[in-house]
Amino acid sequence: MRLLVTFLAAAGAVQPEVPWIGRHALKAAEEHEAVAQVAAESSKASHEALLSAQAALSARDAARQSRDFLSAQVDPREAIQKELDQARDWAQEARAYASHAEQTFAEMRSECLRTLGPCCAGLWTIMDPKGERLYCAALPPAVAPLPACLRRPARVAFDGAAYDLRAAAVEVLEKAQLGSWKSDRLEEYTAPGEIFRCFRVRQALHRCVEESTGFLEVYERLVQKVLVPWLKQQAELSERTRFSYQFPPTLRLQPGNSEEFKRPHRDAEYGHQVGELNFWMPLTDYSLTRSTLWVESEPGKGDYQPLEMSYGEIAVFHGTLCRHHVPANSSPFCRISMDFRIGVGEFFDPHWTLKGVKHIHQRREIWL
Repeated sequence: MRLLVTFLAAAGAVQPEVPWIGRHALKAAEEHEAVAQVAAESSKASHEALLSAQAALSARDAARQSRDFLSAQVDPREAIQKELDQARDWAQEARAYASHAEQTFAEMRSECLRTLGPCCAGLWTIMDPKGERLYCAALPPAVAPLPACLRRPARVAFDGAAYDLRAAAVEVLEKAQLGSWKSDRLEEYTAPGEIFRCFRVRQALHRCVEESTGFLEVYERLVQKVLVPWLKQQAELSERTRFSYQFPPTLRLQPGNSEEFKRPHRDAEYGHQVGELNFWMPLTDYSLTRSTLWVESEPGKGDYQPLEMSYGEIAVFHGTLCRHHVPANSSPFCRISMDFRIGVGEFFDPHWTLKGVKHIHQRREIWL
């Protein structure tokens, strides 16, 4: 309004008959503007207060629902634990999906490198699993290089009756009470599907292995009486040598009629050293499960071959650098295996760890 009056005066236009009306209109407009500003600030404060009230209401609602839920439970602590376990299972499933994505990326990376060559290697560096990035960035242990004779895949036979790990495994599973039995055959043990992918269930089995003195006694006899002497002979070590073996070993169950699998990986990404070897042995009959571990013959070669073997044989391979994976078990039988690692003498540093890796296997030592 003030601009309009100024413009009319400058143009020599006739002033209104009652010029005070313009002044009053301008003053009224300014007052309205002030009122509008106050109203806007009040509206913003009201909106924030409304959001705060809604948040408080939602919190009270959640608390009420929690109280109602817990009051309806016979054992509230157990109910809370089940909810937490379910949340962990969901987290584990998310990790499984992430693992599947990693496998897909690894396959894409291999195909890219095969078709386009090393020029695209940098593009895929960021897509390597976290453990691989940690391993590549870490300072390696200051040890002697593992001899070529120990890097080659091999097999060791043992007396399954004298070292009856099948019977010992039955005792572990009976104590764990994670599944049920269709018969007295180990292959017909009915394991829960989540035992192959759920960290919480695997940890429950691991604890049972830790507490099974009978199982561990047989395992240690096998390591000390059969495998360590074999290793020393293979490496042609004449002097007294330290061997660091995993304790306890890992017992693995893969239920049948399942699509669950393990992606190709090398154990370096889990913090294992070049100076240790993988030992893998089936406890179930391969002719029934037709499911087994697949291993490449040399690091990065990709020529995966199945370990077609049954109870009484142990596969030895350089799993730190050689990739391996497990396809799905489509048979109606449960596949059960045991694996562990042994670090050899001056080629292995028992004090070295890969920073950033959470789970580290415990070890025991024997000198021979």
